[in-house]
Amino acid sequence: MSNNTKAKMLETIQITGDITVTSPLLIGDGEKNNEAVDALVLRNRYDKPYIPATSLAGVLRHHVVNYLEEDISQVMRNIIFGSLDQGASVKTGDHQSILRVYDVVLTSADGTSDVSIVTRDGVRLEHYRRVAKDGHKFDYEAIDKGAIGTVAMECIIRQGHLDILKNFDDSLTDTQALTMIREAVFTIANMLHTGIGVGRYTTKGFGQIKSHNVEAHVYQLQTIDSIYKWVMRDQQKSSGDMVHKGQSVTPKMPHLFHMKVWANIDSALIVRTISQNSDVDSTMLMSGDDYVIPGSSIKGVIRHHSQSILEKMGVWEGWNSTEQTDTTNASRFVSLFGGMMATNASKLYKSRVSVSEAYIAPSKAVRKMKQTRNRIDRFTGGTIDSALFDSEPIWQVENPKEGILSFEVNVQNCVEDEAGLMFVLLRDLWMGKLTFGGEASIGRGRLRGVRAEVIYNGETYTFENEYDADGRIAKYATESNGNIDTINECIQYLQMGI
Repeated sequence: MSNNTKAKMLETIQITGDITVTSPLLIGDGEKNNEAVDALVLRNRYDKPYIPATSLAGVLRHHVVNYLEEDISQVMRNIIFGSLDQGASVKTGDHQSILRVYDVVLTSADGTSDVSIVTRDGVRLEHYRRVAKDGHKFDYEAIDKGAIGTVAMECIIRQGHLDILKNFDDSLTDTQALTMIREAVFTIANMLHTGIGVGRYTTKGFGQIKSHNVEAHVYQLQTIDSIYKWVMRDQQKSSGDMVHKGQSVTPKMPHLFHMKVWANIDSALIVRTISQNSDVDSTMLMSGDDYVIPGSSIKGVIRHHSQSILEKMGVWEGWNSTEQTDTTNASRFVSLFGGMMATNASKLYKSRVSVSEAYIAPSKAVRKMKQTRNRIDRFTGGTIDSALFDSEPIWQVENPKEGILSFEVNVQNCVEDEAGLMFVLLRDLWMGKLTFGGEASIGRGRLRGVRAEVIYNGETYTFENEYDADGRIAKYATESNGNIDTINECIQYLQMGI
């Protein structure tokens, strides 16, 4: 077959849709141009924040294999996103991507004004003293949730791309190979509809985007009308063409541990930020119109409490050792939660644990109240000068059975003892042993679980409280679905250090 025949265009597919940023988004500009902020949001030459096509295409390329049939997923990824044989595990020849991706410029929810840029900060705490470590305080900009943009992609399928697929399965006809590539491109639209994470800190709940109206318009180029509509970018379907609307899809990740928790605030809660009100020193952090527990706070609490669980079970030494680890030379704990090894501070390991942020919508069940505090001289019993300060935490004044907030925890490539650790963590969270936000030493930040759903190894576990006739909790975390023996077995593996 000649090269001209391989270059023959068979179909074009245009993917279009509006996307919404559903959690703060940070794609840094890579420059240190501000002494007050460590990372600035990437902007184009018109000073508009945007998602670069490289970031979007990179995320889609990385995750698409989890949504395709396993036997052809690597080949299909190479066809769609291009490949070089050098260093590739599956060799399909050197060729460019068939998918052209464009930048996504972001605006506010009304589509006319600039996006809201917020400044978040982070700090690393010492495990035992729970105070900030020197040199581990940082600030960064982020695009606040609610920003919108338009995604646009174009795919051109040629005869040569069918030949690549047929080389791996010589039983396929041209029609079958074309259909398989087309369905794989539809998967890209489905991923955007379901939601993906882009940018930095995606394991801490950042960068979530999704589209409610994404569509893939197929121009089969069999008629003059189809060719005309493709050239003119007319998305009205011509005779013989088709339109695929985005659908929700679930990744094929058999060893994924997924946990979603619904909870109520057991006491006051404050994630401190500087108040715009001059009468109040600090107030509860907000994202858009909602109060928020940042993903970084949730993940930090989970990491800290997981270490405490392992220490109390007497297996921490094994989890923190590199003697029985894989070729990455990371301990079990660092392999799970990411970070650096003390013996190799130059190498950073990616976390397999990811969390979402927890949003609390203002309602009659939540009340924000100012509280004045001062510091007392322990000898005189009087107040210390200049030690009077105000904070404005939120309080939950009603306890709905469905919970006031929710968040998700995912663990990739989760083995049984790691699942056992997550189940113990869920138990402690349910009973109010984990504290989120600031001022935990005076009783703030405790949550109480009201419902949880866990999916692991193809089985779903559901936990709910049981209530008596007066609406009071009679039993905590009753398992209404799933095999309790499997949970106990995972916890036993954890206790034995397996």
